[in-house]
Amino acid sequence: MLKKLKNIFFLKCPRCHEGDLFEGAAYNPKNIINMPQHCPKCRQPFFLEPGFYYGAMYVSYGLNVGIGGSIFFLIWWLVWGFDIDKLVTGAFIMTGVLLLIFPYSLRLSRSIWLHLFYKDELTFYSESDTINTGNNKE
Repeated sequence: MLKKLKNIFFLKCPRCHEGDLFEGAAYNPKNIINMPQHCPKCRQPFFLEPGFYYGAMYVSYGLNVGIGGSIFFLIWWLVWGFDIDKLVTGAFIMTGVLLLIFPYSLRLSRSIWLHLFYKDELTFYSESDTINTGNNKE
């Protein structure tokens, strides 16, 4: 379990635990979501089907609400009160922090989504596997 969490947070391949899920630096606007088609080490496909990462939007939403809410309530707890000026300042700080961690948050949500579909090393999908699309005529 700890190995899986480490792979999720360090954005590594769920199969070999060595290949990077993303290409380039996270804070380069051109490379925020650039992912290779396959793992550079074990050739595990990262795009299992068209639109696979649409579900990562929900993970990203939950992640950002959790982080943002935690930051906001931490600021509120530290300043002890619902003074409107302090709450507005807290909201600006929360927004700033969320904007700073946005690239990593986006990548982390994709990593979590991909790792959710891999239970263990025996359930992986290889290039030689055939997928029944229903269009096969026998």
